[in-house]
Amino acid sequence: MEENRVIGERYVYKRSLGKGGNGSVFLCEDRKLQKEWAVKELSVPGKELMVLKTISCNLFPRIVDVIYEQKKVYLIMDYIEGITLKEKMNRQKLTEKEVLQWAVEIAKALHYLHQMTPQLLYMDCKPENIMLTPNGEIRLVDLGSVYVCQSDTKQRISGTKFFSPIEQQNSSRTNGTPDVRNDIYAFGMTLYYLLTGKKKEYRRKGRLCVRDENPVVSYGTSTIIARCTEREPKKRYQTVDEVLYQLTHIREADKQQKRKNILWKMVSLMGKTVCALMCLVFAKNYSIRQDMTFLTGSIIFGGVLLLFCRKQKCTVYEVKHDLFCGAGKRILIYLFLGIGIMQLMSFSVRAKESSHQKDILHVILYDSDGRKLLLQRGTVWNLSEDIILSVPLEELEEAEGEITVSYMNKNSGEIKKYVFSCCKK
Repeated sequence: MEENRVIGERYVYKRSLGKGGNGSVFLCEDRKLQKEWAVKELSVPGKELMVLKTISCNLFPRIVDVIYEQKKVYLIMDYIEGITLKEKMNRQKLTEKEVLQWAVEIAKALHYLHQMTPQLLYMDCKPENIMLTPNGEIRLVDLGSVYVCQSDTKQRISGTKFFSPIEQQNSSRTNGTPDVRNDIYAFGMTLYYLLTGKKKEYRRKGRLCVRDENPVVSYGTSTIIARCTEREPKKRYQTVDEVLYQLTHIREADKQQKRKNILWKMVSLMGKTVCALMCLVFAKNYSIRQDMTFLTGSIIFGGVLLLFCRKQKCTVYEVKHDLFCGAGKRILIYLFLGIGIMQLMSFSVRAKESSHQKDILHVILYDSDGRKLLLQRGTVWNLSEDIILSVPLEELEEAEGEITVSYMNKNSGEIKKYVFSCCKK
């Protein structure tokens, strides 16, 4: 548009403000009132004109005049000074406190639209469409994507990738009818973007966890975002009223989660302690094959340890998150930890006697398949197969000697001995 062009013989064009969903927006000066207005140019009158005429809420721009000129429609609206939330985020890192303050106002604006008759859906909630005034107030602009529910007129369903849910992006293929849960999803993605500065691509499963990218975010806020952005609409909040309630009770949610975290840590510590004691008792009182020490024992120990040490990311008072986030890495860590601990215990079982008596001859036991056995003195072992006794050569002195093997029947007291002479060369 040419500079100083006059619209409706009253509004003088000054500069462009940008481009909205359905037309260009520019700044004009009112000749009569000496006041600046935002003017949106539309090729044809549409839903936006109808919606703005019916809205009377200070969270949206107010329409003050409509000019029909040269086959175009010009909406004269309040000029909202300030910057968009995207511009604000690009200038500085946003705190959770200020984002939550804005979130309440955004939710109230969406609630206002949803309560209208007929019901209206914003359908394009994103940081670029949310203005922040110099006074810190929130305004939702660009209502060109608004969807009118219960309307007989065929409407185009639009939105912005990343912020709109998958069912909205695929509406042309699924023939789905949008509802308030579309706005709730976009609301959650807007908060996620403001707190992380990242756009999360579509995910086939799992919940969106803002604490993965920004660990300082509270559990309550993380819960709200995760619930709003559920992949399945039925798992999201069903109304904005629910969202507003959660936003005003975040502190209570955090307190609940802190108590649960303390309880979980206690249970986890007890579980690991019990697991370690069980392994020690098992190694102390039962014979252990060496191959079992490395394989079966490690798997058992690692599995039990994994059960008690699994990290439940973003598991807050109502979020049901996957139990194993990055499970592969932790399974390997716990498995190797189990191998190490079981191996240390197996060495300690065999070495315990030598720490007390230096005159004990070390004997290695093998089963009939040649597998090494670890058997502590005093352990009662139920024999079901032949055993092989092996004396390491380094245990013998370089002199002639005798090795005696004794067997005593504890019921009858009868003792059987086998003695043979040997000489180390």
